[in-house]
Amino acid sequence: MFVKNEKGITLIELLAVLVLVSLIGTLIMTTFTISFKYNVVETKKVKMQQEANYLVSLILQKHRTLDAYELIVTSDDKLVFKECNNVQIPTSCDGVESIIGSNYHYSLLDNPGTILPKEKDFSTTLIVKDPKNEELNVEVKTRFARYKSTTN
Repeated sequence: MFVKNEKGITLIELLAVLVLVSLIGTLIMTTFTISFKYNVVETKKVKMQQEANYLVSLILQKHRTLDAYELIVTSDDKLVFKECNNVQIPTSCDGVESIIGSNYHYSLLDNPGTILPKEKDFSTTLIVKDPKNEELNVEVKTRFARYKSTTN
C-alpha cells in the first residue's frame, strides 16, 4: 500500500502562481506609468493656460491705461511689450520695452503693429507653446477693449 503525502504544492502550481502575480504586477505598473505621463502633460497644459491668462490680464491693464503700445514677438519667441511715448506718430514706438513672457514660446495672430486703445478695440489670439514640445500649446482668443468717452 502506498501512502500519499499531499502536503505542500507542486512545481506546476508554483509556476502558475508566479505567472499570475507577474501579470498582475505588469498591469499595475503599466497603469501607473500611463497615468504619470498623462499627469505630466496635463500639468504643463495648466501652467501654460495660467501663463496665457496672466499675460492677457497684463496686456488688458496696459491697454486700459496707455495711449499707444506695441506687442512684439521676438525672433526667439519671447513676448515683448513696448510703450509708445510719441502718440502723434503712431507708426513708430520709441518707448520702454519690457519682456512680459519668456518662459515659453509665444506667437500672436492678427498683430496690427502699433495699437491705439482710444481709437479702436484690439482682437488677437495668443498662442503659448511648450519649448520642449511644440505640439503642446494653448490658444487664447481675446478682445481688448477700453471705455471710450463720448463728448457732444
